[in-house]
Amino acid sequence: MAAQAAQSGTASPAGQLANQVHELASRLDDTRESLKETRESNHENDSLILTPMAILIGILAAGGALGIVFSVRDQRRASQLHALSVSAEVGTQRRIEESYSTFLDESQKTLTLVNDTLGLAKEASVREARSMDLKAK
Repeated sequence: MAAQAAQSGTASPAGQLANQVHELASRLDDTRESLKETRESNHENDSLILTPMAILIGILAAGGALGIVFSVRDQRRASQLHALSVSAEVGTQRRIEESYSTFLDESQKTLTLVNDTLGLAKEASVREARSMDLKAK
């Protein structure tokens, strides 16, 4: 800068302007180089950041797909379990109905046999009473 100040006193205004343009062009080139290096560095950093993010997103997407598949399977199993429990309950009700029906039929047979036995006992006692009356006469 001191050299430039010394030259600016002795040089013409056109020379000073040319020096400033040259210096500005040099600074512009340096800035462009720096920007280019920064871009390349950022591109490498972006790659370092985006690759793990892409892997993570892929893992999460696979987990979501597996979750959906397992959810559908669980729903299907739950509906199968419900159908099996309903059919088991229907079978249980049918067996209970059959056992009550059988119990009622057997009770009716037992009652009929008891009534028939009582009827025979009554007839026998009536006959015995007549036989005793006949013997008594």
